[in-house]
Amino acid sequence: LPDMGRFAIVEHGGFHTVYGNLSLFYVSVGDEITTGQLIGRSGTGAEPRGQAVFFAVFQDGEPEDPLIWLSR
Repeated sequence: LPDMGRFAIVEHGGFHTVYGNLSLFYVSVGDEITTGQLIGRSGTGAEPRGQAVFFAVFQDGEPEDPLIWLSR
């Protein structure tokens, strides 16, 4: 995922969420994540991709519309 910069992928059964352009990680490979837990810090203005966080959702390897998930 070259456009995501530094990223974390979280498994949720058949779903995966991807959080990209992170400047700092609060989790490590193999950690169990709970609802509301911080995963990482967004990029900074000093990074090529700026301060944004990239977010994606995949179900069984296929991309989903992330807006559906953010509005829940």
